[in-house]
Amino acid sequence: MPAASVLVACAAFLLATFAAHPAHADDTIKHPGDHPAYDVEIEPHALLAWDGVYAGAGFGLGARFGIPIV
Repeated sequence: MPAASVLVACAAFLLATFAAHPAHADDTIKHPGDHPAYDVEIEPHALLAWDGVYAGAGFGLGARFGIPIV
């Protein structure tokens, strides 16, 4: 049966590779200064650790604030 699972994995890989649609990139880099208008950009972050690999388990919350100066 391992040969059948390899065949299914290869078929899934080929399907995912060739069925993908091309991505359309954003062209704001071609127009300097043409970016979304915002006063403060907020990126919330969350962390959940359950296996105690890095000195314990727990959770954490945080945020990154981006304030354009120039």
